Amino acid sequence: MTIAVDAMGGDHAPRVNVEGAVAAAVDFGLDTLLVGKRREIESELHKTAYSGSRVGVVEADEVVLFDEPAITPIRKKRRASIRIAAECVRDGRAKGMFTAGHTGAAMVVAKMIMGVVEGIDRPALAAVLPGLDRKRVLLDVGANVNCRPEHYREFALMGHFFAQEVLGIEKPKIGLMSVGEEEGKGTDVVKESFRLLKESGLRFVGNVEGRDVYGGDVDVIVTDASRETSSSRSPRASRTSWRRRSNRRSPAAFRRRWAFCFRRTLSVPSRNASTTASTAARRSSA
Repeated sequence: MTIAVDAMGGDHAPRVNVEGAVAAAVDFGLDTLLVGKRREIESELHKTAYSGSRVGVVEADEVVLFDEPAITPIRKKRRASIRIAAECVRDGRAKGMFTAGHTGAAMVVAKMIMGVVEGIDRPALAAVLPGLDRKRVLLDVGANVNCRPEHYREFALMGHFFAQEVLGIEKPKIGLMSVGEEEGKGTDVVKESFRLLKESGLRFVGNVEGRDVYGGDVDVIVTDASRETSSSRSPRASRTSWRRRSNRRSPAAFRRRWAFCFRRTLSVPSRNASTTASTAARRSSA
């Protein structure tokens, strides 16, 4: 399998992207195409001392900067590395594309250069989140803000197959992010999305809340970018996850761990204070 890598995207590019491609070749036998400014890429490749044939270079002399509009690789910088990487996938030179660069530009080239699956209107960004008992797929996590009900259904469908193919879950449970678990909770868009998902044929389990992101009985959570920000990063979600994890430990072990933490927290200042006092006493006596 060959992956096209936007070598000029992200912080510390192209060095970290070149090092990552070499590591993928050595550790996993993965073929990559580093897309970007050839001279800079080859200079970094030389530093790694890699001499294999799994890392190739594709010339692209322009870069989409983070402060530029997402449409830049389509209208202005047609030789941008992120666009050329997408063209490698479109033309069959690579099976997939990786970029740590401009997220908006990545979504634009994914849709307009690579294309979307038939029946899908909007691509989505998906994140695989850790949990107490399983991993969960959360989408969309940054690409779409103003979504229609049919978009939520598309997200659920994409998340369903992602969970099946990548996480190995035969029948993923789909949840819809809302302000409450009851069917009637949420905005008009969420309520209509609930109806569509209920009729979709997927294993839809209903509405979920922020606390379910890390510990709920669900495999795929469907939302939009605005609600994702408030739910996945909420203190309540993290606190609930920590409480559930704590409850799984034996009470004695849990008390010992916390006693140790508090003992260290309280003892360090006291030792510093006593040391400072004794030093001052010695100086005054001298």
